[in-house]
Amino acid sequence: MAEREALALNESTPQILAPQSGDTYLLPRSFRCVGDGIFTANATSATSTRSSDAAAYTYLVRGGHAYAQAATNTTGADLTLAGGIGRRFFTITDYTAMAGSVFTLVINGTTSTKTEGVDFNAVTTNNQTATNLATAIDAIAGVTAVAVAAVCYVTPDDSTYSLTISENATGATSTSGANGSVRATAGDSSYPALIVQGSTALVSAPIQKWIDSMGDGYSVSIEGDSTSLRNLKISSTFSYISGGGGIKFSSTNGNFASLQPYDGFVLHANGGSPKGNTALIHNGGGLSDTGLVIRPSAGPNTSGAGVLYLLGSDSWENGDRNGGPVFICGGALYGAGSNGNVLLAHNETVARGKVGIGTASPTKLLDVSGEMIATKIFLPYTNTATGTTGNQTINKSSGRVNIAASGTTVTVTNSLVTAATQVMAWPVTADATARVTSVVPAAGSFVINTPAVTAETAFAFVVIGAD
Repeated sequence: MAEREALALNESTPQILAPQSGDTYLLPRSFRCVGDGIFTANATSATSTRSSDAAAYTYLVRGGHAYAQAATNTTGADLTLAGGIGRRFFTITDYTAMAGSVFTLVINGTTSTKTEGVDFNAVTTNNQTATNLATAIDAIAGVTAVAVAAVCYVTPDDSTYSLTISENATGATSTSGANGSVRATAGDSSYPALIVQGSTALVSAPIQKWIDSMGDGYSVSIEGDSTSLRNLKISSTFSYISGGGGIKFSSTNGNFASLQPYDGFVLHANGGSPKGNTALIHNGGGLSDTGLVIRPSAGPNTSGAGVLYLLGSDSWENGDRNGGPVFICGGALYGAGSNGNVLLAHNETVARGKVGIGTASPTKLLDVSGEMIATKIFLPYTNTATGTTGNQTINKSSGRVNIAASGTTVTVTNSLVTAATQVMAWPVTADATARVTSVVPAAGSFVINTPAVTAETAFAFVVIGAD
């Protein structure tokens, strides 16, 4: 079909005018396009592609500006881009079971309901009930409705860009086709396919989205300054993009960025062969020391709090292969600084919770179920100075006390000890007669007994299982 040029109507001197080079045509009234359409950024040629070495044409689509002298309507108009709405309809399956049923339509974010017995009646037949329902829905702004047999078809108006339908009826069903998409294509590693800018764009600061394959290997990258990602919320599960890339969320200055998915967030590396590629979350290496917080949100009252899993990847399903490890370590130092620590069961202010290794139900601050290898074990201690003999107070898990020459016993007051505590003791000074004959624990203390020592003798002790 041949392309047609726009014509202008000169209302002052009634005549139809052909477009002239350089003319700009204003549409004084609302209009709509029916059928497939192509808008191209070229006012002088039938094609949008340049025929010479000149800058490519650009195209501007925007909402209307506010009146500069406005006192009330000071806000510019929105520009809404939306895919087409899929088919929507209700089917009446048993009108006799529909008493009090509610039919819900959400049109451009506004909810409307039609209730059986209030807004329409389920009577006589399924077909008649569908007709009654269509009449009620047709009165809602933004849609039209018509019944065909027992089906009530709902059609969005031209100004409707979002429409969902549902019902709680036993004797009816609702059906929704998939909506069309708004697609941003082109772009490459240097120029993103979609750039969203402005002081309040998308969130609270500039943010850019790179879509499709990126030069750094990510399929989708979302980044911005510290506040642009702070309140970024992703509704529904956001999974990885298929292919060799992945998903990257980063804050350009390293400040706190909060991702708050409503229905779950999965970050994993699964974009190649073999499996086991790296999934990396970090704070971007900026100047801020705010750090990175990864945590699920609080659960509803009926289900308890959310759970956070850090999992290595499963091995490739071929032969004997190892699963992927999980590395947790502090950050590297710079200059004369210190390497970062790994803090468990602590929120930087107070101790919180317990750590279980090999157990999901730790009963102590550190609960290890299974074997453990330690090159060295360091216990808090106090060693009584030589020359100081007799009973001592040492509220630590290890230490030394001294028994004077000819002495046979020493009592150590220790708040860690109960009558059920295991206490080990032994002489650490060479003495001809010194040896431990018994260690007797009690609530808050224990007694070390020995045959009479020849000279002042030091005895070491270790408190175990101070329950």
